[in-house]
Amino acid sequence: MSKGIRIKRFWRAVVMFVLIVGTSCAAMAESASKVFEKANAAYKAGEYEAAIGEYKSILKTGKENAELHYNLGNCYYKTEHLGKSILHYEKALKLAPDDEDVAYNLKLANSQTIDKLIPVPQLAVLGWWQNFRQQKTSSGWGWYALAAIWISLLAFAAYLFTSFKRTGFFLGSFFLISSLFLLYLRMGQKQVEEAPDAAILLAESFSMKSAPGENSTDIFMIHEGIKLQVQDKVGEWYKVRLTDGKVGWVSKSAIGLI
Repeated sequence: MSKGIRIKRFWRAVVMFVLIVGTSCAAMAESASKVFEKANAAYKAGEYEAAIGEYKSILKTGKENAELHYNLGNCYYKTEHLGKSILHYEKALKLAPDDEDVAYNLKLANSQTIDKLIPVPQLAVLGWWQNFRQQKTSSGWGWYALAAIWISLLAFAAYLFTSFKRTGFFLGSFFLISSLFLLYLRMGQKQVEEAPDAAILLAESFSMKSAPGENSTDIFMIHEGIKLQVQDKVGEWYKVRLTDGKVGWVSKSAIGLI
């Protein structure tokens, strides 16, 4: 067999592989889209349990977005599963921090929780920083950083090749530093998105433990829908902090990680 024939067969195999993979991905995307439309139709018809099943089947494929979690949150709210509705509203808000509908529904659901905690005061600058970083997703901060880098390159080009040397150097330096700051924001938000540091109690109630384990001492009771800050994990137990500063251990089976 000549070398030319072998090369042609190789590239033919590559093209066939790409076509098969592309067709499979397109079929999966189309299938997920049809399931999503079916779930939406069930929701509009008031068949909330059926809609929940369809939405969850999409999540099992690894696909998720803010709209999917928002719709699931609405379904759970309609079926009076307060904890699960809050969990999915939180997940939706994490993916779409600027979505006013998600924020409103989350606030509405939180108003119906039993535990009304008084948050421990924190430094105003820390609260401002957290709110500022969470205004955009990691992808959003990444696009801003990319734009700043391009503007910086254009400004330095003006410094090198035009008579606007002072202005070009100043703008180039400014946007270069800005791009580094934006990349820092992206990395910080990416860590928050990938490593869940918060959870929602899904159980109707739970007696917080002093240590990881069913036989440890009960220290206080919490109720469905409360948000918990995850601090540590030992086996199937999570050490969490409440907004009022209380700390305890909760079973993995009783919570949903955001």
